[in-house]
Amino acid sequence: MKKLLSVVSLSLLFFSCSKKEEKVSSLWAFFPNSNITYTGGFENSNYTIITKKYSKDIVVQRIETTAAIVTKAIKLTKDSATVIFLGEGVENYSEDMNNLERVIIKLPLEKGHSWESDENLFKIKSYDNKNLIISREFDSGEIETTYESGVGMVHESFSSEGFQKISDIVEK
Repeated sequence: MKKLLSVVSLSLLFFSCSKKEEKVSSLWAFFPNSNITYTGGFENSNYTIITKKYSKDIVVQRIETTAAIVTKAIKLTKDSATVIFLGEGVENYSEDMNNLERVIIKLPLEKGHSWESDENLFKIKSYDNKNLIISREFDSGEIETTYESGVGMVHESFSSEGFQKISDIVEK
């Protein structure tokens, strides 16, 4: 009986640890290496986001529009995804360039969970283990972003005082 209890206890401990690891990998799943083209860029032309793993805990996104190239670095921890760099015209990101700390995803991934970061209010609108929808409210408007596990961002809408701009995937 004691052996059975020991096996059950060890199994529970193992599965508890595995579940914590799943949270980390689920955040990575929203930022896979990819090259995706979207509608709704500058003057309604398409734009492309190229996402690449930079280090064990950072992904770098290169956002190419007809008007500019923007680089974004995102640090992934077991509890959050945080934009740590955002800059225009940057060819090669390095960690000494970090200029921001905006938490864009924060556990738990549960509907209604909200947090403030960098003068923005973020709120999880829904999560179904595949798609995550987060709203970001700020002084001049709101952005709603949909991430799909294994794909990355699949939809984004920006609205401000009667204006709305929508971005959807054109090509993966």
